[in-house]
Amino acid sequence: PMEFPLLNFLSSPLFLLGARTGIAFTVSLLLLLHVWVALKWIPRLISLPSLAVRPWIGALILFSQYSVTFNAGIFMPEGLAFPLACIGLTWIKERSFARGIILFALACAIKPPIVVAALVLVLNRQKARDAARSVAACAVAILPALAWYLIHCPSLIAQSTGPIVFASLKLDPWGKLQWAGMAGSWSLFMRQINGYHLPFWVGPWMLAVGVLLQPWAALGVVLAFVGGLSLIGPAGAQHAYYFFGTSVVSSLFLARLLEDRRPPRWWKPTVAWGCMIGMLYCIREPLWILSKTPNYWSLGGQAHEKLRELRALGPIEVITDDRDCPSKLLFAETRGMMTQGNIQRLGEHCRLPGRVFLIDDELWKEEAVQKDACMARLQSVAFLQNRDLRWRILKSQ
Repeated sequence: PMEFPLLNFLSSPLFLLGARTGIAFTVSLLLLLHVWVALKWIPRLISLPSLAVRPWIGALILFSQYSVTFNAGIFMPEGLAFPLACIGLTWIKERSFARGIILFALACAIKPPIVVAALVLVLNRQKARDAARSVAACAVAILPALAWYLIHCPSLIAQSTGPIVFASLKLDPWGKLQWAGMAGSWSLFMRQINGYHLPFWVGPWMLAVGVLLQPWAALGVVLAFVGGLSLIGPAGAQHAYYFFGTSVVSSLFLARLLEDRRPPRWWKPTVAWGCMIGMLYCIREPLWILSKTPNYWSLGGQAHEKLRELRALGPIEVITDDRDCPSKLLFAETRGMMTQGNIQRLGEHCRLPGRVFLIDDELWKEEAVQKDACMARLQSVAFLQNRDLRWRILKSQ
């Protein structure tokens, strides 16, 4: 759906310094925001009067969940919705209702599946009266998101005259659960608890033991997943990180396991080591992205300079073979068209003047491209490469 663009609005001044600089600063700030939430707000949110969660426990359990570490290191709406929800829910729990409702409302508007995180307030063993107030506050916070997705977005789409990229939100919880079925729901649930919401490899085992030690917290994890699936539907099969709201409830579950004083002495170190191994496994991809991104930046800088030279000679339209993500357009800091790697779509533009193609060199060398008579007549104006990437810039005659 068409998410509430708060992240775009807040980060837009940084992009005045350039696309690469804007992305670097925004992602760095989102990461620091997640660390701050893990150390300060998660412990306050999931603590009980008889069970205080220490800051290092909050950081350990939060970053052992892949749905958190993934969203903390990329420019995505989930990266802002999760911290806002955690802070907002903490304020609601502590009876600062006005500011808590505002932040949780913004989080729900940015990404609706975060709404299942409100289950943590019910599981916090509050008094019935306090729990009712918290639930009522969360219900009020959801109303602006419903207005945005069910009223405003459809009106924007109705007025649109160009290609429609976003779709309006469809509330059909039962239909989305029926789509998954029992077998599909079980498969998705096992995928989510084996890394995305509980540590890799040991997540199912932790949940099985947790059913005996902390049955209500374990039930909360299951209910949060079911609630998320009823909102996400088929998209959840491809986008596991859409269930990120469940991570708030699973953090409560993991904290209870770590701080439970009833099991034998070996239990707490075992759970802690499981979370530690899970955290080390989860941060591998952000570190890999961090190590690879400079390669894109260096090549993108070369492409940007070459495109600027071509623009000095006359107007051009840039066309790339980017697929799901406009990587080349982004790192070359240029506007243009994506062809989803479709060779035929590339060929449709090669006869038009002023077309510049920025594509992978491997695609250019493919037999299908070389056999396309029109594509074969394109002039190769630059070959860009570094340690890992090879791009080619071609120009129509």
